[in-house]
Amino acid sequence: MRTYYDARLVSEGAATVDDDKWTQQWIDLSLWYACLYVVMEGWRELGLSDSELDDLLASPHVELLRRFRNGVAHYQARYWDDRFKAFLMEGADSADWARSVNSAFGRVFLEWFQAHRVRRASGA
Repeated sequence: MRTYYDARLVSEGAATVDDDKWTQQWIDLSLWYACLYVVMEGWRELGLSDSELDDLLASPHVELLRRFRNGVAHYQARYWDDRFKAFLMEGADSADWARSVNSAFGRVFLEWFQAHRVRRASGA
């Protein structure tokens, strides 16, 4: 979803709420953030560890993102639910933090797949 969101930003520019392009950008961003939190949940539930990720996941942004995910995944009577606003507006650097977390997960998973591919190729 981050890839879709970023591609829209490049092709359309950042949309404002009163712009027709906003709806799809909002969907891409919301689903990216919601899915990112699910990956964080799995990371913690599995008891995995990485120093960079562990530092990022010690942030108060995690709780705000959890609430954001709940707002995305469950019916909301108000379109601009407070949970969305809290992560997007109260977490001053929330967008940069989410990108850092996303990038760190990408690095960790790439390293894992590369290590396992090497083992499989060598018959280990």
